[in-house]
Amino acid sequence: MNFLFGCIKEITYICINNRQIQATTLHIHYYIYAKAPAPTTFTTMTTKELTRLTLSTVTTLVLSLSSYAQEKSITLSFTPAQDAEGCNIYIKPLSVATSTDPVQMTQAGAAFTASVPASDVALYSITCIRNQSQTISTVSISGDAATLSLPVKFADNILVSDNTADNKALGAYAACATANDIRLWTDRNAGTDQLKALLQSYTAKADSVLSVYQCSPDVSKYIQMWAYTSTYNAFTSLPNITGCKPDEMPFKAKDVMAKPDQILDSPMATLFPIAPALINNFLPRESSLMEQIDWLHSNFKCPDIIEQVGGAALDKFISRFDYAGNYEEGLAQLKEVTAKYKLDNRYVNKFISNRATIKGSPFPAGLTFTDTNGNTHTIDEFKGKYVYIDLWASWCGPCCKEVPHLQTLEKELQNPNVAFLSISIDSKPEPWKKKMADLNMHGNQWHDPQGLLGKNLNVMGIPFFVIYDKEGKLYMHNAPRPSHPQTKAMLEELK
Repeated sequence: MNFLFGCIKEITYICINNRQIQATTLHIHYYIYAKAPAPTTFTTMTTKELTRLTLSTVTTLVLSLSSYAQEKSITLSFTPAQDAEGCNIYIKPLSVATSTDPVQMTQAGAAFTASVPASDVALYSITCIRNQSQTISTVSISGDAATLSLPVKFADNILVSDNTADNKALGAYAACATANDIRLWTDRNAGTDQLKALLQSYTAKADSVLSVYQCSPDVSKYIQMWAYTSTYNAFTSLPNITGCKPDEMPFKAKDVMAKPDQILDSPMATLFPIAPALINNFLPRESSLMEQIDWLHSNFKCPDIIEQVGGAALDKFISRFDYAGNYEEGLAQLKEVTAKYKLDNRYVNKFISNRATIKGSPFPAGLTFTDTNGNTHTIDEFKGKYVYIDLWASWCGPCCKEVPHLQTLEKELQNPNVAFLSISIDSKPEPWKKKMADLNMHGNQWHDPQGLLGKNLNVMGIPFFVIYDKEGKLYMHNAPRPSHPQTKAMLEELK
């Protein structure tokens, strides 16, 4: 075990360089786990076996353990004290290695306290709800102690702290970004050059802030990424703000932004949920899947970013592919990319399973459903009839609006060759049964709590209707809804 922890200690130094994580944090983790009882998993490992661990595996081990090794009790103290009145505060650690949900802080006078995992970059997202409005800010809270405190105050309705240069910079840029967001609306009728200048000013203001405050490397990088992703958010909001169609925008994102690999090629970029979509926007258009993934690997070095963006590109390819027209060609493309970059076979498996969306494909094998009494059913019960299937859920408003139309259609249809089947994808039976009672739903009502049929049919949203023929083969994928004026006539013609 001495070798194991010695190995981790050496790689800790490498992790610091690659991920830019504070050395003190990882050394503390090393100390804690060196003193802990050795996990049984490692006690039987030989030196030779241990050396086979890749850098990424050990890095993941150290960083994953860190989220459990250090939990911080963090207190935010308001100045002046009366500003704390009527506030609800939530705190979320911003960590490269792990993702956690926001935690509501407990108030005691002018102070709010919560225990959360330590951020591996000493950054925390603070959501403040007061006066029926919500603001989100980022603060830096560092220190090795288990209990940390931070003085906070409101500046232009934004919760900030000015105890360090890092927090002064974060607060200053938050004010700049908010001002820019407001100007997007007030200046929405400005000309093209003015709008381009406004979008470019997000980064210019970030550079200005960083020139004033001597920030830590992590906070400097975070503010640069914040400005870059804010520019993209503003750009994608312009069609809605200006009333212009997206394809009629007078300029492209690349006209106001640097290439994403210059800013986002770092694990820290994973702190920004918009980053994968942003980078995907820069993938070569009208190019093959291989060309897109090649571009990604040629321009980015960060494994986390490559995995996220590449996964999103592959998922997009799979979900939007024309399976009926070019199935074999698409499968060949996907297999080629998977083999070249040694990707998980789940992408190929998902593509193959989506073949069920091609007309004439048999109903997905092995699927069973339950009725309100818990009895098991299969699609074979409808052999000899066309079956018009409604995929819905109790929480889906548009689904429920289709129910009266579906009931009328079922009542008025004169074709005995057509059967009707509603399949709920509610995760629990209680809401499903309650909604059926509320809507007076009758007939064939089945439950698919895992949504397996929808997953096999590559359903991207509900309500969704599909028709299978008398032999249990797909007749129509994404069939018209009951409310469509031509649905009844189409079903009457099925023989």
